Amino acid sequence: MNMQSPLEQKKQMIEQLRRLGGVGEQRRIIEYAQAPFVPHAVRRRLAGGGVSLTSEQLTQLEYQAASNTPDIYFYNRVGTNNENGYFGLDFTPTNDDLTFFDNPVVAPVTETQGTLVSLNITAQPQYNSILLLGYFLAPTTETYTFFTNTDDASYMWIGPNAISGYTHTNAVVQNGGLHGTTERSGTISLTQNIYYPIRIMFGNNSGPGTMIVSYSTPTIAKTSTWAGRIFHNSATNGF
Repeated sequence: MNMQSPLEQKKQMIEQLRRLGGVGEQRRIIEYAQAPFVPHAVRRRLAGGGVSLTSEQLTQLEYQAASNTPDIYFYNRVGTNNENGYFGLDFTPTNDDLTFFDNPVVAPVTETQGTLVSLNITAQPQYNSILLLGYFLAPTTETYTFFTNTDDASYMWIGPNAISGYTHTNAVVQNGGLHGTTERSGTISLTQNIYYPIRIMFGNNSGPGTMIVSYSTPTIAKTSTWAGRIFHNSATNGF
């Protein structure tokens, strides 16, 4: 797996900050970048050095500070019927329950957690739902097409809405409802070396299910292997 070392990440961050800031700020930016990547240190050293960055730039610094663990984090809940294990309770796109994972696990539902790098999972058990949280590091500046090929419902959010304010209609990929294996897609423009929050919700009702999540660009062939592209905050198991 081709992962960046901490030194490579730091060099990349310095280069990114040089592009974001003015030429006169480079010395302070490089000096700042020697500090540990923690959000409060970011603000303290920037303010003390007289460096002014936009809220978007500070957000990127905080995302990079949090996104230090490879692979996306998942929560998998399995129940005994479609009322307790499947988040698409009413089997329609507009009624899929996006708050399903906000509530604590209650028997007979069981939950497992872990990380994934390949989002190509077949033979899913019935009455299960999966929530994936983390960050996508865009390798190029282009228009990205994201796909979910699932049985049954799935949604995918990228950007600020992945953290909060996510709805059925603002998902980049909207593949809700009860259905056989169906692929749907959505597009979004992303910038190289920027961390984007990503939230994916999948559920399978009865019978074996499938969850394949992939992406492509005009220069990147469609792939469901996300090595070196997805990360998570190990302190929160998500963002």
